[in-house]
Amino acid sequence: MMKRKHTIFTAAILSAAVVALSGCVKEKQVVVHAGFTTDKDVYEINEDIHITNTSYAENASIIACRWEWGSEHVYGLQMEEPLSFSQVGDYDIKLTATSDVGNVSATFVKTVKVQDTNIRPVADFSYTPQTGIRAGETEVQFTDASTDSDGTIVGWEWKFGTTVVNEQNPKFTFTGFGEIEVSLTVTDNMKGTNTKTVTIEVERGTNSLECVWEQMYDDSENAFVKFTSPATNTDGSMVYALSSGYYLVAYTKDGDRQWSFNGNVHGADAVGNNGKKESTTCGPSVDKEGNIFMALGFNEREPEKYESGVFAVTPDGTQKWYSPYGRARYIAVLPAILGDNVLLTTQNNPANGYNGITMTENGQIYDRNTGKFKQMFKVKYGNFGGIAGKESLNMFVAHCGDNYGSRVYEYMGEDHTVAGYSCPWWYYTQDDQESPNALGYYSGEHEDGRSSQPAMSDDGKVYLLYANKTSRVSATSVLYCYDLNKYPKDNTKAAEPEWVVGINGEVHKYDGQGVVIGNDGTLYVTTGDINWTGDGGRVTAVNPDGRVKWEAVADGDISGCAAVDNEGYVYYNDCNIGKLVKLSPEDGSRVSEIVLAPDGMRSSPTISCDGTIYCTGMKDGHPTLFAVKGSATGHGTSWSQFGGNPQKSCVR
Repeated sequence: MMKRKHTIFTAAILSAAVVALSGCVKEKQVVVHAGFTTDKDVYEINEDIHITNTSYAENASIIACRWEWGSEHVYGLQMEEPLSFSQVGDYDIKLTATSDVGNVSATFVKTVKVQDTNIRPVADFSYTPQTGIRAGETEVQFTDASTDSDGTIVGWEWKFGTTVVNEQNPKFTFTGFGEIEVSLTVTDNMKGTNTKTVTIEVERGTNSLECVWEQMYDDSENAFVKFTSPATNTDGSMVYALSSGYYLVAYTKDGDRQWSFNGNVHGADAVGNNGKKESTTCGPSVDKEGNIFMALGFNEREPEKYESGVFAVTPDGTQKWYSPYGRARYIAVLPAILGDNVLLTTQNNPANGYNGITMTENGQIYDRNTGKFKQMFKVKYGNFGGIAGKESLNMFVAHCGDNYGSRVYEYMGEDHTVAGYSCPWWYYTQDDQESPNALGYYSGEHEDGRSSQPAMSDDGKVYLLYANKTSRVSATSVLYCYDLNKYPKDNTKAAEPEWVVGINGEVHKYDGQGVVIGNDGTLYVTTGDINWTGDGGRVTAVNPDGRVKWEAVADGDISGCAAVDNEGYVYYNDCNIGKLVKLSPEDGSRVSEIVLAPDGMRSSPTISCDGTIYCTGMKDGHPTLFAVKGSATGHGTSWSQFGGNPQKSCVR
């Protein structure tokens, strides 16, 4: 045991001795030498300064470096990125190097000179095509033509609006339209830059639909839009909108409100049995002098307490004339303008004896200039729809009641009388029975025109859409084509159609569906959802020979007729979803669409002579007028309501 203790004691003494000896060894001094080199001493503006760190430490290692220039600094043993200065001058670059032993630091400063002898590049470019550039369609080739007199160009940055491209000679297709800035910034080998900017006019493309303005135009209680569509004047400078509140409102094409005309002044009332103004309201028409014509009168609840009538309003918003018409009901008709005549039909008439008329006549002709009542014409048991007429033929066509087809009327001269009454316009159909000589007749029955809108071509062919009542076709609806040049005028034989074709979809009683004629003679037929079952309204394209070309099904229902622009594209209003839809005339595919009136658009679109598309609908509970711009620069030869257009063919 003693030996073990001696051993432990001896070890302890030795350990203490080692510690004592170590305290007598002198530590080595750490010295830091900070330094760096640059690849040269004089630089150009924006030229890269390449730095090499030459710092070292005696008896230690360099663990950290802080680089400073001006108000900026960075840490790192080496400068990862070269420096550069954008202004002429002398610049101090400072390095502080720190050791890993003793945290010893040293500083080194070098001054570099920055001068400016670089000649900047000149940015330049060309592009083709320079005109006719359309959004989403035209690919534009941009070609760099920039130069640099004392070096080379090494970088290109193109900006197309907000899109940046770094190619030298890019191709680009604009998605937006309007005046779009295009700029090219080039950079030379000395980082000198220069920029060229041009403004390019990009036209609206096929897919472009933009609502350029909207205006709530009737804030009267329960005012509503159903069937009534906008109308424009001859040069497209003015657009007019009407609602069931019976206010006619005028706007410039830029959306500035000019005036409002109160059509309630003579007691017209659009309140229906539900107590609301949700009735079908006739649309306005405009003549070549800019006068606006509108027919007012509906009331279902208390017909004996209201008065219907026809207004002519001057371009400055004052009443030109007014003609009362008792208690008639105008449903989905537009004032038809043929020469100096304004033609209208009603669903029913005032009591017998009013102006010498009977309950079965239901048609009126007014002098366009004075409002003088000129003639009644018999539309058997009332007309819910429009009139198709052609002044050069001196003929027009109007639907009759459920079982009487459609009648043809011809101008016989101002001295023509029937039973002592002046009847310049007369029809070729027996009065009080189902006549084979009426249009829409087949095998003892007539088709039902309801509120459909007919169309007439320049060569005198009339196209009539009916709800199918006969056994001629098996479809829900049927389209007839008649050539009025061949119409028998003596009641000795039936009028035979050129052709008949079945159409899917339903002709609703109050929605004003119908036919328009495209620029190439193609017919575009709108029909509604069958029994409101959700299967969608339809636009059906029919060739001039009666063959169905295509059928397009809407997401919701369709009210009113289609419209055709000067490029041949077809538009309709989806009344449930409240959107304007554009279709290709080739196959009926959807080109584009835009939601305008979430509360419904039960009307037809109207295309002005400048291509603006006007729509009326319900938004936030009020009638609202929308102006939409697309690729069109004008309307087609059909349905623009330019100059009064119930026949769907522009009256110029």
